[in-house]
Amino acid sequence: MPGMSLDRVARQLASDVSPLAAHLADRYVGPAPLPPVAIVTATPRKLKWFELERFLRPVSSLEDTSSLTRIWEHDSGPVATLVHGVGGPSADRLLITALMQGVRAFIRIGTCGLLTPGATIGTVVVAEEATGDDTAFQWYLKALHGAGRPVANPPFVAADPELARVAADTLGSIVPPGRAVAGRAFSTSLIFREGPHAAQGYRDLGCDGADMEAATVLACAQWYRVPALALLVGRDHIIEGGFHTNEPDRFAAGVDAIRRTLDALLPVAQRAAARVAAEA
Repeated sequence: MPGMSLDRVARQLASDVSPLAAHLADRYVGPAPLPPVAIVTATPRKLKWFELERFLRPVSSLEDTSSLTRIWEHDSGPVATLVHGVGGPSADRLLITALMQGVRAFIRIGTCGLLTPGATIGTVVVAEEATGDDTAFQWYLKALHGAGRPVANPPFVAADPELARVAADTLGSIVPPGRAVAGRAFSTSLIFREGPHAAQGYRDLGCDGADMEAATVLACAQWYRVPALALLVGRDHIIEGGFHTNEPDRFAAGVDAIRRTLDALLPVAQRAAARVAAEA
């Protein structure tokens, strides 16, 4: 893996990833080394919603990469933004490629369908835990068990506890009560083919929101033992109805809350990424 010292993550990648995939990595996310922290989301349109230029300073843009990689400067250090496609397997491919290029911490931002009765559009879900039904997530769940590192609370994979705590504390100080929740997410690749009881199944698991990638992001991060967190803003309410276009001010407030939380999270993520990179 050119441009990288062989830290613990790089050595694991060398045994996991084919030489061809490593050779093509720079065409997917850009040449190594990338910044140690990456903010990831699905689709460029969603990334634009968060208006990260309000607190990040643009440095360069790699528009010829599949992930539309951009490099930014934050007061805590350099940051990359990476765009994956829809669904857990697409997010997984992006994360592995980014890891090959030097990223050592991930923060996923995106939207979700709310599941908690009474939750309002724009509510932010800090995914302390997530589970899902896509093939990539299921592979990681089995692989972790087979490697003697089973998840503590199956079928849920946990986020980095320090990142989750800082996010919850920050949101608690900037949003009204009830407009943020630290809880669980269900990530599904079957969102357009759900049966009538699927959403209730998510609720039975204690999930607060449903998206398509958070669980696989957390599972990939646990496999490579790097910090990760998902922050999701409620775009619609799956059980009670309602959509962000009907309550644009509430949705915009949730997006702003995630942006302000990112500003507080990035120094923590930078320190965590540095610890991972230093591991021999």
